Amino acid sequence: LFDRRTRFEREVLVALQARFGALMFDTAVRKDVRLREAVACGLPAQELEPRSRGARDFAALADEVAALRLVDGRDLEVEPEGGGGLLNASECVA
Repeated sequence: LFDRRTRFEREVLVALQARFGALMFDTAVRKDVRLREAVACGLPAQELEPRSRGARDFAALADEVAALRLVDGRDLEVEPEGGGGLLNASECVA
């Protein structure tokens, strides 16, 4: 997760781009408290708060991955790990 507000993280991003260039995605997923809440609730950020900054960033990253898959022609199979969150569903407010 990326925090544009800190000089250190911006410098790290520039260094990563210099080292890996075209191998990196354009989208940087920004730090967002809603992402932490979604993890705690065991829910996708898009389900808990679809308009949050983090959910929008992950959607943009997913679009990049999907576009790459279309160019490459191979299917990507991803199995979700674990499940559930730290909080009960009743404690999670959408």
